[in-house]
Formats: sequence, structure tokens, C-alpha cells
Amino acid sequence: MFDRDQRSLTTLTVRSGELHLWSKADGHEIEQTLALPGHADIAVRVEAQLLQRASHCSAMVITPRGIVMTKGDWLYLVACSEPPEE
Repeated sequence: MFDRDQRSLTTLTVRSGELHLWSKADGHEIEQTLALPGHADIAVRVEAQLLQRASHCSAMVITPRGIVMTKGDWLYLVACSEPPEE
């Protein structure tokens, strides 16, 4: 179970085949950019701890309501939400 006080949401944004990840935890900002060629543009928020558990996946699809990741016979689903309007 996750402690709400320790909860850290990561924003994932895909634009032009690049996945941008942004998190803020303990006053520190973390940003990373990865190639994700062929993926549709999208922005979502996800629990960082859940996403971190799937770091060994070989394929990923991000949808407005969830992230699907696979490796071999393994399938990992993570619920997500749309980021707030800025």
C-alpha cells in the first residue's frame, strides 16, 4: 500500500517520438528523455513507484487511462490519469 504523504506522481509526455518523464520528490526535480519512436503524442500522470517496477520492459504503449508494458510472456499494466490543465 502507498502512503499518500509519500506519493510521487510522474508526468509522462510523448511528443514526436520522445518520451519525457518529470517528477518532483523531496524538493528535487527529476527529468529524463527516452526515445519512443512511432508512439502517438500523449500526456499522463502515473505513480512513480509503479512505473519504476517495470524498468525492464521491452515494449510500452501509453493510453489516457493506463500504460501497458511487455517483455516476453510478461505483461504489466499501470493505471494512470491525465495531467491537470496548466
